[in-house]
Amino acid sequence: LEDRGNTVTFTMDASHVIAGTAAGDVFAWQLDSGQQTFHARSLDEVHSVAVSADGKQVAFGDDVGAVHLYELESGKLVAQRRLLSDRVYGLSYSVEGGDMMVVGRDGALSRWRGPNANRRRFSSRTVKAESLATLSKTQFAASHRGYGVQWIDARTGDMLCVRGDKQAHWQLGCSGDGSTLGAISGQGLLQLWDTADRDLVAEWQFPPHPNTSLAFALSHDGSRVAVGTPDRIEIRETASGRTLMDFPVEDSDELEFSHDASMLAYTILNDIVIVDLQTGSRVGPLTGHRNTIHDIEFSPDDTTIATASGDRTIRIWDAFTGAELQPVEGH
Repeated sequence: LEDRGNTVTFTMDASHVIAGTAAGDVFAWQLDSGQQTFHARSLDEVHSVAVSADGKQVAFGDDVGAVHLYELESGKLVAQRRLLSDRVYGLSYSVEGGDMMVVGRDGALSRWRGPNANRRRFSSRTVKAESLATLSKTQFAASHRGYGVQWIDARTGDMLCVRGDKQAHWQLGCSGDGSTLGAISGQGLLQLWDTADRDLVAEWQFPPHPNTSLAFALSHDGSRVAVGTPDRIEIRETASGRTLMDFPVEDSDELEFSHDASMLAYTILNDIVIVDLQTGSRVGPLTGHRNTIHDIEFSPDDTTIATASGDRTIRIWDAFTGAELQPVEGH
């Protein structure tokens, strides 16, 4: 890559891995061959990439507030709009891949209607957002200091309710099936809500990090949550609060469950470790990156892991052996 890898994701069929970079490039590679199959360049640095549920389109946002939508197979530009006045912090498709919510560094939240974005109107709302999570086809959640955790109707942009302390800085995360929304504050308070009725189902206090929010991850079905404190990682059962696993790790910034919740991948500086949550056995550390890892992603079939790093590389790993697979070819 020409610059650091900021974000990485897979298509739903696990056939391609897609990455966005600090140079403004977005690449896609075929996993079987390692060959580059897609390349597009944005107006500035890319921090967020999203793939439609059918795997046909890829959207990405850049540092000047523009969102770009491409056909993944043909590389054809479908639409390009400047929706925000500042960096696009997050993109989130609705569960069925229709509407897309876009959140910026300036706290603005915009809605992009429909997969053929150039044929639909855009509408911006006054909801403030720093973190964003997809809950269902019709609901999103957003958080911003002073506004709390806001539940938003994706069809109208109207605010449905507010949860959590409005003065806290919340980082959001949602289970893959959309059943559980999690939010962790800068003070280490983790709250979990059932998205069907928006009721609080769990609340735990963890030791806060002196400089940043704690990392956390929810399993795909919402049954487990992993939290990285300044000196350890703790995995709990969300229904009972029972600690399932607890082990010392210093300052892990990235946590990711496999889709079947049998494994947890986490970072230690520039390396990755994979834990088997049934046996407690570990694979790794997986070495090769020479700078901070900004993103970890399991493939939908849980056989591979992709990592994006500040060393300008995207690496693909076998999730069971830790072996680095055929390297992808950058631009």
